[in-house]
Amino acid sequence: MKFEFNNTFFNELANSIMMKQDYQDSKQLAEHSYYDKLNKNDYYNIDEKFNLMEKGKSLEKSNPQSAINFYNELKHNELFINDYYPYRRIGIVCKKNKMHQDDFANILNFFNKDTKIYCNNHQYLWFYNKILELKKTLNIPQNRMDLIHEDINYFNNNKMFYKTSQNTPSPIAERIYKNKSSNEIYVIKQEKYDFIQTIYEIEEYERGFERRN
Repeated sequence: MKFEFNNTFFNELANSIMMKQDYQDSKQLAEHSYYDKLNKNDYYNIDEKFNLMEKGKSLEKSNPQSAINFYNELKHNELFINDYYPYRRIGIVCKKNKMHQDDFANILNFFNKDTKIYCNNHQYLWFYNKILELKKTLNIPQNRMDLIHEDINYFNNNKMFYKTSQNTPSPIAERIYKNKSSNEIYVIKQEKYDFIQTIYEIEEYERGFERRN
């Protein structure tokens, strides 16, 4: 029997997350730094990293397979070595173009014990929910999923060890933005980014529950 969700359920889930102390701390910091931008010159090669991000997005529109190859190379690039960004962009390209096998291989690569990348709960759930979706699409047998879950659990239990490396040698890609009117590249504060990600985390909980029926 399929479980029926309603607004009350997810309101309660949202409230439980928002009552957490780390959420309250992030909210207080974010409210005071909403419009604050950090000087890109304080960071290593922000312009180069942004240009690589733009190149990838351009390839996504013109040649999806070339975009995937490009992002696979970025996984080993000095500026992205500690960043989940290339893995996420491959996931987006693959889903849009129904490249399910490439999508599956990319997620297995992300959750591999040798990857050693930190991601917050929203990003972790995003990748995990894709596994649940691909399990149905690719008809992955349960014994294979059991082995995959071992790697996923290992990743989740150990990701905090790599948190201090997430912004080295440069900030993670999703903190880097360009103002369209001024063409200025800037970096949003980590506290603001963390706060936004906590909000998105609620949406990923909902997707995960739906995919588990």
